[in-house]
Amino acid sequence: MASMVAASLAVTVAVGAAGDGQRPPGTIRYHRRGRLSGTEATPPEYTIRTFTQTLDHFNAENSGTFAQRFLVTDKYYHRGTGAPIFAMTGAEGGDVTQFYDFAYGHAVEYARKRGALILFLEHRFFGESLPFRTGSDAPLPNRLGLLSVEQGLADYATIIHSIRDEYGAWDAKVVTFGGSLAGTLAALMRVRYPNLVDIGWASSTPLLGYPDIPGISQYSWRKQITENFEQLSPRCPEIVRNGFAAIQDADSATIRTTFNVCEAEYDGMWSDVQGVAWGVLESDGEFTYPSSTSKIPAHCKAMSEAATDLQIFNALIRVGASEYLEPGSGCLNLTEYKAAGQSADATGWNYLACTEIMHPIGANNITDMFPPYTWSVAGTAGWCAAQFHVTPRPDVIPQEFGLGHIHGRFAATHRNILFVYGLMDPWHTLGVGLVNLSLDLPVVVVPDGSHCADMEAAQPADTKTMLAARLREEGILDQWLNLNRANGLSSS
Repeated sequence: MASMVAASLAVTVAVGAAGDGQRPPGTIRYHRRGRLSGTEATPPEYTIRTFTQTLDHFNAENSGTFAQRFLVTDKYYHRGTGAPIFAMTGAEGGDVTQFYDFAYGHAVEYARKRGALILFLEHRFFGESLPFRTGSDAPLPNRLGLLSVEQGLADYATIIHSIRDEYGAWDAKVVTFGGSLAGTLAALMRVRYPNLVDIGWASSTPLLGYPDIPGISQYSWRKQITENFEQLSPRCPEIVRNGFAAIQDADSATIRTTFNVCEAEYDGMWSDVQGVAWGVLESDGEFTYPSSTSKIPAHCKAMSEAATDLQIFNALIRVGASEYLEPGSGCLNLTEYKAAGQSADATGWNYLACTEIMHPIGANNITDMFPPYTWSVAGTAGWCAAQFHVTPRPDVIPQEFGLGHIHGRFAATHRNILFVYGLMDPWHTLGVGLVNLSLDLPVVVVPDGSHCADMEAAQPADTKTMLAARLREEGILDQWLNLNRANGLSSS
């Protein structure tokens, strides 16, 4: 097993025509690195708590509540001194206990130095914050219909308000922080609730990753993945292309034998096997930092040594997807692979991806190494309707938060949000850009950074550029935290 426990690994990939009830090809969900083996505190320094949360913040006729989980660390908190509150705005990653020590190790360490109260907030419908004992993931208006960005932001605002009351901390500045979708939520908390949140710290946020946003290309995400492979293992993308071509031409009997699949033959087996390999490739391409420990060279070496093109992805799966290999027989358990894509966390993400978090990510097999697929809202609508009885709403978040005018009105009306992007992170291609939006909306760029790597705990292999970027982030945050509220820090 790899030393890194990925708390959100599932990648759902189908290939072929995207008809009604069929998930569009190449549809992706986030990958997040969670706890690094050996980095967890024993016992943990945080306390696990639950908050009696309002079930529906926008419907007065629904008086229901649910238990929302969050973590609190107050052992470093300089109570009564105006010391800040740092709140991680959890997202689709699920179990927030998996992210405290490593994935957000840098943010936690900086919060400790600032004498802060530290909160890790778990998003509704993910981890253990399921609103209903059974059926939370049912595609009904009074079940999954209660999962939205707006409901999640209101949850976090309610908890932060309560924590301010509990600790008498209304003179404290609140910093929301997170990476990827959690980074998006951290930024949007600052925008939506400037009376509660003073600073947003957003790493790797695909804030502009929506259809029809100027400057966003659906082919840029997988182009960056491919470039990462080419940089760390030249000629590997061509090997990957050969692997895709071979598996799509093979029949089920050949697939079952070549990949030592546990299950009996069935139609579409090749697509599920390809999905396993596809997930490894994209995870490898997202998490390249530090390059000295990247899995890409070893995985590409294994693929290059395959005896035939059809063996290319078998070699990859053997070294990169051991969690789906049965002990002893080593057979590939596709039942377990598909079950991972049907978990509560995966269902929650798929629902968000069908409603409000619609990132345009396609492939062309020219600038990238993946089978060609043109992403479109219409292409996802049939699958979303069949799965969840919903119609995609890709314009909701851009319109509510003014994301289509990020360099104009957004930049003119908002302040104190720090954006961070690594140039090897494919998600930076859906971000706000690589230059400051304004003096009050700075962007820190990490040349060798990958997905959310700046938020991670320090490690021996950290590069000079990463160390410098983290110091720059801290310097910006120090400046904002040291300003008096009278200077207008809380104005939006």
